[in-house]
Amino acid sequence: MSDPTPGPDNWSVTKKLGGLSALLAAIALILTQVQGISSSLFGLYHKMFPPSAPYDVTATYPTDVPSYLRYYYLDEGFGKQESLHWFRAVMHNETRQPITLVVSFDLAPIDCEFVQLREGWKPDEYELKGGETLQKEVDPGLVWVNKDSSSDCYLEIHYSVKDDRGDKPHPVSTDKVRILPRHKVKWNLVNVDRKSVSKGFLIASLSAWSLSREGNVLKLAGQLRKQQGASSPEQWIKLCYEHLFQGQATLTINPTASTYPFEQETTLRTPGQVLSDGDAEPLEAAFLMAAIVRAAAPGQTALTLFILPQGKKVKNPAVLLAWTAPNSDTREAVDLTLAGKLSFQENLQQSQALLKEALTKDPEILGTVSDRGVFFGMEANSPTVIAFDRAVEEFKILPLP
Repeated sequence: MSDPTPGPDNWSVTKKLGGLSALLAAIALILTQVQGISSSLFGLYHKMFPPSAPYDVTATYPTDVPSYLRYYYLDEGFGKQESLHWFRAVMHNETRQPITLVVSFDLAPIDCEFVQLREGWKPDEYELKGGETLQKEVDPGLVWVNKDSSSDCYLEIHYSVKDDRGDKPHPVSTDKVRILPRHKVKWNLVNVDRKSVSKGFLIASLSAWSLSREGNVLKLAGQLRKQQGASSPEQWIKLCYEHLFQGQATLTINPTASTYPFEQETTLRTPGQVLSDGDAEPLEAAFLMAAIVRAAAPGQTALTLFILPQGKKVKNPAVLLAWTAPNSDTREAVDLTLAGKLSFQENLQQSQALLKEALTKDPEILGTVSDRGVFFGMEANSPTVIAFDRAVEEFKILPLP
């Protein structure tokens, strides 16, 4: 029989096998620990940096929309040159399957006084095929109430993406646009791309006030039209001036407080509001006169507004309503800051000198307004000029809603 006691060689093999088993067990333990750590780190990474969706959506929208400019924000947009839109989405589908962009709107507060959501309105859905790219401007289809309010409203924009299973994985977001009441003008307005809207367009947009078709404005225009003797621009202006500022129901002129200078946001009541309230700042009075004369004698009187800061009184400029005398290049004007203080003839005489001085100092004014409808400078004391008819034509300005 052989001896069961292992010899030196057998003992060496057994020892080596035992050591190898211990080594493998240690490695297995280490790998288990590493796997746990790796799994934890992987989970933490994905919490901090979630995997991106297989599509890309870039949504842009303005911060504020003045309600008097609402026509320009339509999908077919009059304000296309200024990129005036409520909401724009640019989306690329990187998958092979169709996906759908869903856009919906809400108003806050829900009982906003001057605008409402269209009854029965449903979310807009835009399908993208695999690999397709889409750019879409979306109009919320609001219903505007012809009522003024002192409070802003907010349009809430909700947009999401769903696949063919109806899931909404990414993105799901809500943004807000402030809607300003009709009498607020936003001078630092930005468009859907968050770029500044041109000052020329914003100044020209004030022509909308001169196009007012409010009931009490048309009624007064009709009364003036029935009177005898008005056959020239000066006579129409004189008739309107004397009715508003020297008649029985005299319109009170208040110092400029909220309509000028054209910075941040200003308030400019409609001609109909001013007529009902019985008082006006000079700019409001100028737009009221322009609206009445335009309605009373359509096409007979081309009016130009001159806003002329005077020295250190930048916030209280002279506000001239000017016209061209028949068969002449001579421009005549009245200053609405003096309305109610001077008779028409006294105002006309005093304002003529002021207008002549302004045109002599800035001879490029007439050429610029003839070409573009507006003139303005970058300095605080620079004149601002609006030739209403030319501005309406050049910038496609619509009547005040």
